[in-house]
Amino acid sequence: MTKLICFVGVPSASLLYDADFNAKADQARWVNTGGSRWGIDEDENGTLDAWKSLSAEEATAEIVAALKARDPAIFARLLPTKDDLVAAGFAEPLLSELLGRAEKAGEDFAGLAKAQQQIGAEAQWNNMLAALPGLLPAGTPGVAKDVLAYDNVVALIDAGAKGSTGQVYVGSLLRCGDVWRPIDAPQVPGAQGEIAETHQVSIGTVRKAIDSLVADGVLERFQGKGTFVRRPDFQSSFFRFFRFASAGGAVRVPVSRILKREETTMTVVVAAALGLKAGAPAIRFSRLRLIEDRPLVLEDIWLPHDRFKALLTIDTREFGDLLYPLYEQYCGVMVASAQETLSAEAVSAKNARLLELEAGEPVIVIERVALSADRQPLEWRQSRGPASEFRYQVEIR
Repeated sequence: MTKLICFVGVPSASLLYDADFNAKADQARWVNTGGSRWGIDEDENGTLDAWKSLSAEEATAEIVAALKARDPAIFARLLPTKDDLVAAGFAEPLLSELLGRAEKAGEDFAGLAKAQQQIGAEAQWNNMLAALPGLLPAGTPGVAKDVLAYDNVVALIDAGAKGSTGQVYVGSLLRCGDVWRPIDAPQVPGAQGEIAETHQVSIGTVRKAIDSLVADGVLERFQGKGTFVRRPDFQSSFFRFFRFASAGGAVRVPVSRILKREETTMTVVVAAALGLKAGAPAIRFSRLRLIEDRPLVLEDIWLPHDRFKALLTIDTREFGDLLYPLYEQYCGVMVASAQETLSAEAVSAKNARLLELEAGEPVIVIERVALSADRQPLEWRQSRGPASEFRYQVEIR
């Protein structure tokens, strides 16, 4: 039977246990209003080494505590091991990818904890902000049994000063048994101190530079939350040019279907648009976008091979409806802006078949060159849709 050891200074909501009856605590458990954490002190030295139970909310609180204490060890005991991921339901090739991300997260956190100046000694975890958890069903490539996960998790904090709030971007959390675990290092928005230290400039210089980037539209600032890289809504382009609506008239984001993925070489036209040499290695996608199984837009998408080769390792059925988040997640490339040109043509027999049109019918062609924040071309695509669905909508001020 587990023996309870009482210690002076331990919160009333926390219990320390001596499971091997040697008069040394080897477990700590939070109860009642203290939460559901259950930690293990394997070497009985008064410091937790692992978690037996930890909710998603408590995992984000531990991440904040690790940043506050500038202690990589607190964060390290949150990261999943290979055994954790296997028990959770992951298999190859996803297993190796997640292990690599977790290893990198531990390395990245050490630098972040040392440099960040936003989360001080008085900062307190406030809440976890996230949408509903998602289920990765068994049978998905790299998933042997159902896995539950949160994505785009944010920890809200009270920064200490009166009325001062902030946030820590946690990213993804995976449920590994009774413990929720991160797989990436957290991000602290507006880490001006880290920028100043890295580039050996003053905080004032960093603030002026950030103000300039906000004015230029590269960054956007949200009161009480922080400063973020501006992410344009590229879906608005299609809503502006084509009527993406269901039979009932409701606006719908189209479902995307990858028809073909191939490794090829750049044509003269594509190479010129991307600032590359004709014949350079390329990745090409053919993608169809549908509303209620009705084809609306056919896309021909070209990417430089070296920069986007990670996309060749992903099952196209897992791509989802939006490509740009995929570019960022797997290739570390963020699309910041785009240039578009409109024209019209008579649809070819091949494209007519895919769009369920008659050969020769008029279609609108949108040619897009997607650009990085430093205006470097990243992607070239042509999108074709029936002229009967075309509309032009713009606000003039």
